[in-house]
Amino acid sequence: MSIVVRCVVVGLALLLSACGGSVAAPAPTSGAPTAPPVVEVEVDTPDPAPTSAAEPSPEAPVSVSPPIALGEDAVLVIYERSGGIAGVQEKLTVYADGRLEFDKKGTVSTRTIPSSDLTNLWQLLASDSFARLNSRYQVPGADFFRYQVTLMRQDGRPQVVSTMDTAEHPATLDLVLAELMRLQSLVANAS
Repeated sequence: MSIVVRCVVVGLALLLSACGGSVAAPAPTSGAPTAPPVVEVEVDTPDPAPTSAAEPSPEAPVSVSPPIALGEDAVLVIYERSGGIAGVQEKLTVYADGRLEFDKKGTVSTRTIPSSDLTNLWQLLASDSFARLNSRYQVPGADFFRYQVTLMRQDGRPQVVSTMDTAEHPATLDLVLAELMRLQSLVANAS
């Protein structure tokens, strides 16, 4: 019986290699949430018909308002990362006017970026998929990093979403965390 199994396995391997297929090992993970890989695909499409200058380009940037009421001190979102073996305590506060405030164990750094740099974050936070996230995504274990995102909604009620390393959660949360980590690096590396 084992000879038959070996023959089938060898036959499948030869078939896959002849077709150009391969079996790839899964990519190693660091345990921290990351953004999903971006895959670019080129598609041959016919040239579009000429348009008049008055028509907006379909590639024009979309204007997205933040999911909160704007004001001088309006907090858009608060991102907190804690835990790990070293007991990390970090907090990033993102203001609607582009101000970033990073607090790492009581040491506060501030930087202001153009509010237009927050467009991607606004789009993610204003999405229906973010609004539908559960409040908690957890796994048992110790020494994991914990992540908490607190969105200040227009109705005054905060939406709090918590997750941790290795917890399964929707891709939207990964994208939000990646964008918040990018913003955090802007202010953390500036000090």
